[in-house]
This record gives sequence, C-alpha cells and structure tokens, in this order.
Amino acid sequence: MRKYFMGLISGVIISASTAVYASDTLQAFLFPVDYKINEQVKVLGEEYVTLNYNGHAYVPVRFISENLGAYVNYDEDQKRININYVPASSDYVTDQNYPNVHVGVIKVAKDGSHTLIGGMVSVNPESNSNVIHTLEFSLKFFDQNNNLLGTFPWKSSNMPLKNGEIRYIMDSFPGDASAYSKVILEVTSFK
Repeated sequence: MRKYFMGLISGVIISASTAVYASDTLQAFLFPVDYKINEQVKVLGEEYVTLNYNGHAYVPVRFISENLGAYVNYDEDQKRININYVPASSDYVTDQNYPNVHVGVIKVAKDGSHTLIGGMVSVNPESNSNVIHTLEFSLKFFDQNNNLLGTFPWKSSNMPLKNGEIRYIMDSFPGDASAYSKVILEVTSFK
C-alpha cells in the first residue's frame, strides 16, 4: 500500500509539473505567405518564417522593419527589441562634407537653464554593410536673426554606429534653443 501511495504522489507531482511547464508553450503553425511592401513583393528566404497562432500572423520583425527602412537590434540587458525608423517625410540635416551622415526628427524643449534634445542619427549604408563608424558632431541652433542659441555636441565613441544603423539620441546642453529656426550639422570626426 505504501508503494501505491508513493507512486500516486509521484504521478501527481509529475503531472502538476508537466502542466506548469506546458503553460509556457504554445502551438503555432507555419504560415506560408509572401509580403508585398509598397507594391514590391519581398521574399522571406529560408532564414525567416511567418507563424499563425489563433488566427493571427506573427511576422519576423527584422525582415519587416528592414524592408521599411528601419534599423533593428536586440538589447540583451533590457530584453528589448529596438526598432528605429525615420519617416520618409521627416526633415534631416547633413554636413556637405559628410553627406552619408544624417541627423533628423529633432525635438527640443527648454528645461531650466538647459535644452533637452532628442532625435535620430544615421549613417547611410555603403557597399560594405559590416563597417562600423565612430562619429562626432555638433548641432548648432540659430534663431531667425542667425544668432547662435546653443551647440549640442555628440560622440559615438562608446557605442559605434554600424553602416545603415539609425540610433535615437537624447541629451541636454546649456542654453535655450527651444525657439530655434535653423540647425546646422557639423561633423567633427568620422572614422
């Protein structure tokens, strides 16, 4: 009888642990589809699949994002997928000496004696997409009379940019440039 109860208890424990383990799984089906983005058919290739789960399509985020012109990376520490995208209608600034460097979607706000800034920086891809760049630049903000309101310096030395990468930048600098009418990008180092 003792063996019976031990067997029964072991069976219950194994069944309960299997149910708990199974709660973290799901059943999805491969969904063989093509994608058409802006009237162009895009073929997934063998490295990507689309899944169907409960009538919803789950798509490969990198494939979709990069075909829309976005840059995707995974932040292991934050357990986060980052997607950075600059809409085609956005204004951006370039330095005439470095036409492949762009800064755009610039937003500024006054915060006490400082200006908060947010925006996107990107380096257009060249023939070799594995190239990594270090970049330093300044954004100079001017009022409508061409008076300098403030200068925002930025360096990528701690986090180099990959070819084609679009990175969100956010920081502050002294002064009030919230009412700027013109901004100039001056690249001071590009390697």
